[in-house]
Amino acid sequence: MLRLTKAFKIESGRNRGNFLSMDTATNYLSTIINIQSNKYKTIGSAEAKLFFTCLDSNARTESATLLKALKMQMNSFIFNRCKDACEDMDQCATPVYLQHVKSMLKAYAKKGDKEAAERSFAIITAHQAAGRASEASLTPLGRLVVRSVDFK
Repeated sequence: MLRLTKAFKIESGRNRGNFLSMDTATNYLSTIINIQSNKYKTIGSAEAKLFFTCLDSNARTESATLLKALKMQMNSFIFNRCKDACEDMDQCATPVYLQHVKSMLKAYAKKGDKEAAERSFAIITAHQAAGRASEASLTPLGRLVVRSVDFK
């Protein structure tokens, strides 16, 4: 697994020459183990079956403990490599703040039709329920009243 974290560089595409990210390296490791599991789990020995218990996230076997430790070590190495190289590790989207929401609502208010009202409602709901998606499902759509809003 050292090759996945220390030596392997992407050979083509827009990330050519870069090392693998944490998620990609971890996914490659899981894929390798799953491929081998499919091959040896059914025809392998009792030891092979015991080894592949590492794929069960709730397993407490030695192989499961070792795989978790290996993944943690890979992530730690990749994190430190990225930190030392001053690479941007945050792949999150730019946050949407209240001033952005107000700007979008103002634009829809100028349009003033049914579609604009529906889109405004979707934006307000998404902003208010961010991180709590189940709450939006409790909104009684039949009882909503659309009022004129003045954005001065």
